[in-house]
Order: sequence, then C-alpha cells, then structure tokens
Amino acid sequence: MKSYALAVAAGMIIAALYAVQNGDIITVNFLVWQRDVHQGIWEVLVFAAGALLMWVASVGAIVELKGRSKSRVKELERQISALEKEKASLMETLQGGHKEE
Repeated sequence: MKSYALAVAAGMIIAALYAVQNGDIITVNFLVWQRDVHQGIWEVLVFAAGALLMWVASVGAIVELKGRSKSRVKELERQISALEKEKASLMETLQGGHKEE
C-alpha cells in the first residue's frame, strides 16, 4: 500500500509540474460546450478522467472474477463432497468383504 501511495504522490507532483509549465490558454470544444482553459490543467484533467474510468472498469472486472471464483469454489466443494461419499461407500464395501471371509 505504501508503494501505491508513493506512486500516486509522484504522479501528482509530475502532473502539477506539467500543468505549471504548460500554461497557455486553449479553447476546448466538446459537443455544445466551449471553454477557455490552461493547456496543462486541461490535459491533467483529461488524464485523471481516463485513469478514473480505467479504475472503474478494473473494479468491475475484479467483481466479475470474484463472482466466478466463488461459483467455481462451490462447484469444486460439491465435487469433493460427492467424491468423499463415494470413497466412504467404497471403503465400507471393502471392509464388509473382509469381515465375511
């Protein structure tokens, strides 16, 4: 967790330096929206939005994989239970055969 926090802090510092060095005003047009913003700030905001979008997508993928894993574990537990019952039945049969002799 410390390395993650360190990487985020380093990314924030680099983004801040980039925004300060690219202070030109640009006009951003998006659909019917038009705004004059500093180039560096705009690019940092777009990068942050992309990072947030990818984080949301990765959380969704993690949740999906976790659900698959849980269902797979339940299936394997059912198989183990069935095999243990089969083993007990076979052991009973083998032990019963020795008692009769």
